[in-house]
Amino acid sequence: HVARLMLLRHAKAEWAEPGQRDYDRVLSEEGQRECASVAQQMVDKAIMPDAIICSEAVRARETVDHMHPVIHFTSRMLFEKDLYATDAPGYLEIAAASGATGDIMLVGHNPMMEDLAYGLAENGDETAVSGLNMGFRTCGLAILRFDNDIASIGSQKGFLEAYIVPA
Repeated sequence: HVARLMLLRHAKAEWAEPGQRDYDRVLSEEGQRECASVAQQMVDKAIMPDAIICSEAVRARETVDHMHPVIHFTSRMLFEKDLYATDAPGYLEIAAASGATGDIMLVGHNPMMEDLAYGLAENGDETAVSGLNMGFRTCGLAILRFDNDIASIGSQKGFLEAYIVPA
C-alpha cells in the first residue's frame, strides 16, 4: 500500500523585528503569493494529504492558512512544536509517531526539509530531482512516494514524485 510523505517548507517570511523571536516571524506579501501559487498547483494535480502536521511557528501556520482558501484542506490537522527545532530524523519520527495514515504533509523549516528530502529520495522524477538539487526553496513542496505507510518506512528510501515550487 502506497503512502506519500509531502514536505512543505513554509513560505517566505519577513525578517524578525527588533526584539521579535524568530518563532514569531510572519509571512511576507511574497510569501502569501507563494502559498496561493503552490495551493493552486496542488488543486490542479489533485494532491490532498490525508493529514497535515504543521510546525507551531507562526510562519508555518500562516503558510497553511494562506493556502486554505485555494485548496480547502479536508486533511486532519496536527500542530507540533518540535518541528521548529528538531533535526531531519526527528521530522520523520514525528510523522511516524503521529498516528496519521495515508499521505502525510509536514509543514516545517529548512535545513530539516532539505536534509530529509535528500536523505529519503533514492531516485525520482528527473524534473523533480533537478529542481530539488537547486535548493529547497520557500513554499517548495517535495512529494516522496513509499511502498509502505509512513510509520513503517524507517530507513527505507522513497521515490521523489514531484517537487512543486511557486510559479
